[in-house]
Amino acid sequence: MRFYKIISAVVVCLVVLSGCQTTQQSDMAEAKPITPVPSTLVEAIVDQPSPEEIYLWHRIRAGFSLPEVDQKSVNHERKRYLRHKDVLAEINRRSADYLYLIVEALDQQGMPLELALLPFVESGFDPYAYSHGGAVGLWQFMPATGKRFGLQQDWWFEGRRDIVQSTQAAVEYLTYLNDMFDGDWMLAIAAYNSGEGRVQRAVRANKKAGKPADFFSLKLPAETRAYVPRLLAISDIVRNAERYGLELPSLTNAPRVIPTNVGGQIELAVISELSGVPSARIAELNPGFNRWATSPTGEHAVLIPLENQQQLTEGLAQLPTKQRVSWQRYQVKSGDSLGKIAQQHHTTVKVLMTSNDLNNHLIRKGQHLMIPLGDNARLPPVRAGEAKPIKYQVKSGDSLWLIAKKHGVKYQDISRWNALSSTTLRPGQSLDIYTKTPQKEVRTVKYRVRSGDSLSVIAKRFDVTINALKQWNGLNSDRLRAGQNLTIKVDINRG
Repeated sequence: MRFYKIISAVVVCLVVLSGCQTTQQSDMAEAKPITPVPSTLVEAIVDQPSPEEIYLWHRIRAGFSLPEVDQKSVNHERKRYLRHKDVLAEINRRSADYLYLIVEALDQQGMPLELALLPFVESGFDPYAYSHGGAVGLWQFMPATGKRFGLQQDWWFEGRRDIVQSTQAAVEYLTYLNDMFDGDWMLAIAAYNSGEGRVQRAVRANKKAGKPADFFSLKLPAETRAYVPRLLAISDIVRNAERYGLELPSLTNAPRVIPTNVGGQIELAVISELSGVPSARIAELNPGFNRWATSPTGEHAVLIPLENQQQLTEGLAQLPTKQRVSWQRYQVKSGDSLGKIAQQHHTTVKVLMTSNDLNNHLIRKGQHLMIPLGDNARLPPVRAGEAKPIKYQVKSGDSLWLIAKKHGVKYQDISRWNALSSTTLRPGQSLDIYTKTPQKEVRTVKYRVRSGDSLSVIAKRFDVTINALKQWNGLNSDRLRAGQNLTIKVDINRG
């Protein structure tokens, strides 16, 4: 701002000098005229970009239009946020990749730019955030509301987690709510949190009782009564950062990532190879993808760092169709089983079932299966280091948070590794959990008891305990008979 103060001072001086010149010329006809300011300098002064043109946070602040209110609830939330002096830097860190996209989407519709901070209130700018009620993503869409605004939610893709699609849906939903409440953004934001029906009923009740029907006068759930003040509080901190001893982050008002159309189905690993962007970065920017590839139907866009877009576009133009996804169509033969087919094609039964939407292991002769090849032959979650997953079976009373804490990982990672679309778990459900050290990889094998076998002999042969053998097979005694079939769980990583 120092530059602009200097320019202002120069302009004032020029005006003053101009006035002095007129006076002097009336008294002293022979006085030399003051040399005028070059027109190029004037143009340069006029054309200087404003802070909101240069920095995204200044642009956001310039686009604020919600009323500033002096309410106890807003003051409380502001004090709570200000206890953490790094609050703005933390918001910036979490949202830096895609905040510009959110601001653009709102600005194009002429919406208050305070709404760009709504994902902070909703999810902490975490696309993998889940609520206990089933809301998902930056904007915390419930399944039904997500479908209502066109968000795809299936085995391949979770649109509620996708940055671009969920933001567009949120813009549409908030616009709809604002129209419903006759341009009252406070009521629209409250309805976004608690549902339009609940806010409508509260408004009608107040009007019927002759009371004011503004947000702060309504009887609403405690969560909603705190929700709007939180947005107003964090917005006030951004608006008056200097007053609170905070500094607006220097995020450039320009896109860092850009949605790029990749056409039909394609492996994410291929996108990584063509664009030069590491696979982990592709996954980070595109949390909506549940699998190793985009959906088989329709065209798809992926978020790519701006500097890599041209390389990806050129690579896609030269990529043969058959190299987009590696699949093989297989016709089931007599005597086939999923296990046999999986072994022949170096994949797993789980992948075959999920790839072909099978609910059980039953297959029939003549049936066609799609078999993923290469990197597709495995379910490829984002892994912690080079570790192999452990299999965790959900117990009654478990939650993602408890399981994550037990294994020293983040609950968001468990969601991503297992492509979960909600936090709801069921007892007996199997989860893959990756840790930084190699873990057991257990395979179940069938063993046919031979003459002379005993539990101790078999236990030693497979490096398991006698008690484990009994438990796996429901045995009440040590007696075995030749020809008896046993189930044995073997750690294939043990030497």
